[in-house]
Amino acid sequence: MSGTRMRLADVAQLDPDITPEELRDRYGDDPDTISLLAVAEATLNRVPSGLSRWLSSAETCDVWEDVLIRQEGLHQLSWWNSVLGSGFDDPATRRAERRLARIRQRG
Repeated sequence: MSGTRMRLADVAQLDPDITPEELRDRYGDDPDTISLLAVAEATLNRVPSGLSRWLSSAETCDVWEDVLIRQEGLHQLSWWNSVLGSGFDDPATRRAERRLARIRQRG
C-alpha cells in the first residue's frame, strides 16, 4: 500500500494475525492512517485482534482517544449533512447514524 492512501476496505484485508508491534512499525508515524484504523476498529464488524490491542496499548491509547473524539465530531457533521440533504429515513443517513453510534460506543 505504499504511495496510496489506506481505505476501510484495506483494513478489513489486513492479515488477521498481524501483531500490535507490526502495526506500530507500519503505521505508528502516520496520523491519517491511525485515524482510519481507529474508525475501522470502531465501525467494521471484524478487524484483526492485534489492531484492538495496539490501539488500547499504553503507547497508543491517548492518541486513540483523541482520534475517536475528532471522528465523532466529523461523523456527527456527516450525519447532519445527510439528514439535511436526504432526510432521516434515507439509507445513507441511517448508515451515517450507525457509524456515529459505533464511534461513540468505542469512545
